[in-house]
Amino acid sequence: ERRNVTLNATEVVRFVFETRYNNVDVNDLTYVFLDGGTIWYVEYIAQINEFFEMLSVFEKSAQTFRIVR
Repeated sequence: ERRNVTLNATEVVRFVFETRYNNVDVNDLTYVFLDGGTIWYVEYIAQINEFFEMLSVFEKSAQTFRIVR
C-alpha cells in the first residue's frame, strides 16, 4: 500500500508491505521524506503477528522525525 501523508507539516510517502526476510514473514512500514536532493527513509519492520500491535507505536515514532537544516 502506498499513500501520500503529512508528517510534521512535511509531505511524505508512506508504504506498507508484506515480505519474507530470512524465512520469516514480516510487514514493513516505511516513510520516505524528500529533502532537496536527499531522500530520508524511516523504516519499521516486525513479524506479521506483531506488526499490527506495534503499528501505533511506529506511527508515533515516525512523527518525531525532523529534517534539520
